[in-house]
Amino acid sequence: MTSCGRLTHTTLVDGSGVVLDTDSLKVFALNETGALVFAALAEGMTDHDAIVDRIVAAFEVDRDTAAADLDVYLDSLRALVGSAVDAGPSATHNGLG
Repeated sequence: MTSCGRLTHTTLVDGSGVVLDTDSLKVFALNETGALVFAALAEGMTDHDAIVDRIVAAFEVDRDTAAADLDVYLDSLRALVGSAVDAGPSATHNGLG
């Protein structure tokens, strides 16, 4: 189990995961890619390219697709939990959180 501010993440046996927002008590289900990204964020990784590298290494996906999908995922995650997520291109102009 890892925590990132008010968010607590648990990776499940199949590689997916769940996140609990301790402020709202909402629970979010994550697929394997989402769990990998959330774990990277919880470890303090804020470099967009480094997270993309992890995705490419773990899954059969090209770098451009991984980067575009990461941007969409981070925007969606921010919409759900607000400022608790600070990585990726939408966080700052240069792509770092």
